[in-house]
Amino acid sequence: RNPCRSPLTSRRWSHVTHSTAPKQGTSHVMHVHRVPYGLLLFVSVAPHAVSAQARCPSLGADALEYTKHPTPVLEAGRDAWEAGGVLHVAVCQVEGVFYMYYTAIAKPGYGYRSIGCATSQDGINWRKKPGPVLSRGPAGEFDDVHLHMPSVLYDDASQKFRMWYAGYQNDRGNTIGYAESADGLTWEKKGQVLSFGAPNTFDSGSLREPTVIYDARNKLYKLWYVGTMPGQHYGPTGYAISEDGIHWGRVTAINGDQERFIGIHVVRIDECYHGWYGTGPKIGYAHSVDGLRWEWPDPEIVIGPGDTFDSRYVQAPVVIVDQTAGKVRVWFNGAEGAEETLSVGYAEASLE
Repeated sequence: RNPCRSPLTSRRWSHVTHSTAPKQGTSHVMHVHRVPYGLLLFVSVAPHAVSAQARCPSLGADALEYTKHPTPVLEAGRDAWEAGGVLHVAVCQVEGVFYMYYTAIAKPGYGYRSIGCATSQDGINWRKKPGPVLSRGPAGEFDDVHLHMPSVLYDDASQKFRMWYAGYQNDRGNTIGYAESADGLTWEKKGQVLSFGAPNTFDSGSLREPTVIYDARNKLYKLWYVGTMPGQHYGPTGYAISEDGIHWGRVTAINGDQERFIGIHVVRIDECYHGWYGTGPKIGYAHSVDGLRWEWPDPEIVIGPGDTFDSRYVQAPVVIVDQTAGKVRVWFNGAEGAEETLSVGYAEASLE
């Protein structure tokens, strides 16, 4: 299965000096009991200091220098379904073509959200496809208000695009849905695949911002998502596993620090997991040997707000580690002004 991200072999990284202050954190250990997919996993979690430097070469600002493109690479369109802004993207690279799936906000009126598609040869210059490729469901469905925040993989075995997304209902919250496509443009919804947690648990109110990878070593799909209780806006990162990407075994929250991992995007390279995430107004980076215990390099921040389209904040990074081009590619939300004009920015770091 092609994870829509180019693999990268282990190598030594050149170091770049930065002046950003370090941020200290505590990782968590999780003891997972393996069960068949679709069942709840019972685990124990305890604080634990983790040092993974020997096994995980950093892709953070301690090792690479990230440079932002000066202007947005995707902006709101004129059509009503996307006139309110674009944000929360997923990016795949399939047979040399980049596919971007982006959340679009409708305007005027209520800001319903749907998902559009754009393609590119270089990851910077994008051509939008007309209209949304996935729209909110009928009244009463789990995605009848918003269908947004996609995570997309391309499955070489079935030759299908696979999408996980957040579906929102008023007075209920977000849960995770799933859809498939043969060509990346015509999609078929398969329904809700992960719903609310049990009462009083960390994700009993909402699950959103999914990121999914396929781990070929143990033949498991792995899902990270933002979980919240009713009334919360941000909460811990949840983790779940699946044998087919549809029937999920919920694990637990892996990090309770709300100042970190706001919408983490995970890439696995060799024996290491690399994560880019929002920290409020900035984007940070961490790495892990198992996807559960994370270490933050010094400095933690890789991308901060700028002076133009992203002057208010940057968030929701999506990353491809492109070995062929020799660079880390990052797409992210940029917000400007009191009304938060939303567009998609781009940054990259050389691996050389």
